[in-house]
Amino acid sequence: MISPKRFEQLGEETSIINGRHVYTGKVHEYADDNPVEFEVMIKRMLAYSAAASVPAVAAGCLRAPGLINTWWVIIPYGAYVLTALAMLLGSVRLLVNEKPLIDRIYKRTAQMLPPRCGAHALFSCILILTYFINLLVSGADSFDLWQCILLPVLVICSGIIAYCAYRFVKNIHWT
Repeated sequence: MISPKRFEQLGEETSIINGRHVYTGKVHEYADDNPVEFEVMIKRMLAYSAAASVPAVAAGCLRAPGLINTWWVIIPYGAYVLTALAMLLGSVRLLVNEKPLIDRIYKRTAQMLPPRCGAHALFSCILILTYFINLLVSGADSFDLWQCILLPVLVICSGIIAYCAYRFVKNIHWT
């Protein structure tokens, strides 16, 4: 049963059966042939997403060369953080939505998790590339060695985690 407000939002995909609002559109179930159970998949995706998001946000708190007044490093960093948060948002939305997933929610959550994870891994690589180009061109100036090395370490760790999440979630099937 769905609420009357939700009934209006879903439009043609709902009907009234025995005086109750019922969703009659396409739904997607977690397939039985997946390598892990649904609860394990959710926990793993939340762990991957959180583990990729924490270094992404922490890297922005660093005083590192290239993150100050250098647009060709700041723009990839912004995309890198946004894709990390998109991974986290997708995992949380998958957790909180009712099962089975209605088609509209499925397309926004389960179907979008692999591209979000892949985009985060890709932007990690782009950020590392622009960061090192900036270091070669501009130098480290007055930054300590640890300030120059810590940002790439965090970004590489986050990118590897995102790639592992991508490999994991692309093998998940829905019916």
